[in-house]
Amino acid sequence: MTIHQFFFTMVTLGIGIGTLFSYLFNQLVMETTLVFNLACLGLGLVMGLLNYCLIRKLFFKPIKEIAVIAEEISKGNFDIPFKQLRSDNSVFSPLYNSISAMSGCLQRMEHRVNVDALTGLPNRTFFNDSLNLALVHAQGHQRRLAVLFLDLDGFKMVNDKLGHEVGDLLLKGVAHRLAACINKGDSIARLGGDEFTILLPRIDRLDEAALTAKKVLASLQHPWLINGHKLQLSASIGIAAYPEDGESSATLLKQADAAMYEAKKQGKNNYQFYRYSVDNKAFQPMKLQNGVS
Repeated sequence: MTIHQFFFTMVTLGIGIGTLFSYLFNQLVMETTLVFNLACLGLGLVMGLLNYCLIRKLFFKPIKEIAVIAEEISKGNFDIPFKQLRSDNSVFSPLYNSISAMSGCLQRMEHRVNVDALTGLPNRTFFNDSLNLALVHAQGHQRRLAVLFLDLDGFKMVNDKLGHEVGDLLLKGVAHRLAACINKGDSIARLGGDEFTILLPRIDRLDEAALTAKKVLASLQHPWLINGHKLQLSASIGIAAYPEDGESSATLLKQADAAMYEAKKQGKNNYQFYRYSVDNKAFQPMKLQNGVS
């Protein structure tokens, strides 16, 4: 049915309703005037026109828009349909705006859950999820991965002497420098306080993890100038690798943390690998490799 056919159908229907109303009234009252009958027909005509306008607005325009959008998508043009939906003239505009607002709200909520508010880096929750996914991939493809656990040396002293404002600016600077030390596909996170982690999801040799650790140590040794204060900073780094040091995220983080404390015992500003050997009944932790920048 074309729009013109639909128009005449609605008008005819309205006139028919008006005629029926006039006839019923005539049967009940037994007396009507010509003016009254014409008024009923006019009312029916108006009702038909209103029905036509309403139904066309509610059905024909959306159907026409959907047809246009489907045609553009079939041609591979995805920008035009979204522009059409965003247009103020579109009947879908209020729905599109509501969905966009809801989507933005969900994105902000997800950002708060997964991102460290101070540095903008991923937080512990996001890092754990990333590590679990990387382990699944490594197990499926029989690849190695490494976790670096980093703790800043002397940060507490800076925080206590110069205040939290300087400490926060220092942490932001550290996050920026660490991000410059990793390769594409690697990830970095702030666990809390002055603790950071780096995930290397695809390594062939352990010395690739050592190379990243050396980059980090060298980057942090450059002097810091914050609010007029010239600061020196270093870090202690522990490294745990899959599958040598563990096959779960919790185990790898625990081993990397233990290796980091060993680095502090070795005089700080260095990195340590975690290793283990099996004695008939228990695991005995052994730190067999170390490095100093």
